[in-house]
Amino acid sequence: MQIEKQNVISKSNEYLWYAILVEFQLFGTVWAMMDVSGKPYLLLYWGFVALALVKLCIQKNNWKEWILIIAFGCVAICSFQNSQDKTPLLLMLGVCCSREINLDKFLRIDLIGRVVSAVLLITLPLANFYENTIIFERGIYRTYFGWQAANGMGFSFTVMALEWMYLRHRRFRWYDYVGVLTMVLFLDRTANSRTAELLMLGILSVELFCTWFEKKRPEKNLYKLCTFGCVGALGLDLIAFGTAMWLYFFNQPVWNNLQSTLTSRFRLPGAFFEAHGISLFGSPYNPDIYDYLDILFGYLTLHLGVVIAVIVLILFVISIIYGYRRKDEKYLILLLFVLLRSTMESEHLNLIYSWFPVLLGMAVWRVGEDNRK
Repeated sequence: MQIEKQNVISKSNEYLWYAILVEFQLFGTVWAMMDVSGKPYLLLYWGFVALALVKLCIQKNNWKEWILIIAFGCVAICSFQNSQDKTPLLLMLGVCCSREINLDKFLRIDLIGRVVSAVLLITLPLANFYENTIIFERGIYRTYFGWQAANGMGFSFTVMALEWMYLRHRRFRWYDYVGVLTMVLFLDRTANSRTAELLMLGILSVELFCTWFEKKRPEKNLYKLCTFGCVGALGLDLIAFGTAMWLYFFNQPVWNNLQSTLTSRFRLPGAFFEAHGISLFGSPYNPDIYDYLDILFGYLTLHLGVVIAVIVLILFVISIIYGYRRKDEKYLILLLFVLLRSTMESEHLNLIYSWFPVLLGMAVWRVGEDNRK
């Protein structure tokens, strides 16, 4: 009887995550299309938050784990109140609800949802159901259909390519390469999201290398090389933020001349610091000036607060340790691309946009379970 009860709880945990996944896919699609706050479709948002809280309550946490969850929740609420950004809350839910996650099934379902979402966001504007967004920027026209931003479309394509890579790792054939390259070309001719295109080409390069390596040394696992790459990418994330702040404090002439799309990313942390300073639980954006932070650790440290930045750094370190201990090459490659994107972009730790918080959370839970054993 006890075993049957545990099986029911375990299955409920698993299926609740799939329901949450469908909920935030629906919300993300509708939100992207409508771009209006305070409408009934926000019930989808509160729906998946409610489901996440239910999962949190039934996933067999002990009292020590509840203390950590409540502490993380309190930090997330403080950061939300100070920054006026829901990301800390959604990061906390993603991490804390990731116990007993089946990543393969999870990513399969998410990929299906993203493909359906992408088809709707492309075809509905083309069919004139709502406006097809086109802007003139960087001397070119950028078309991003139903997404709210060109880089949002690029990120959606990147996540789909990552999921395909994970599910087909070391089994890529010519049609896999053609499929991802077609996505890159389509993205280049429409939204022209350069970060996304580079990451997708990086995915193809990694798979090409792994396929070649497997033919040469089929008995070898590349997890050590992947671990080294993750450590290097995390170092690069910290260096990017450190460089931005160093330029602000010690090289003002260069800092003032950082005006291009790429180099302005290194100017904005200094501009934000100048306007808001730094605090434990963050500061809101100023609607009167453009102070959006692209570099992840700049966004975390200055906008969401030092405490959230430290927590995320610890989560990244634990995730690298988890991948290394498990010799999980696929997991480490996913983590590598999350860290690489973090050098220049910042919104991907929000559960609305991606499952990346789940990736970090499953590592924390499993490392904790391993240590208890």
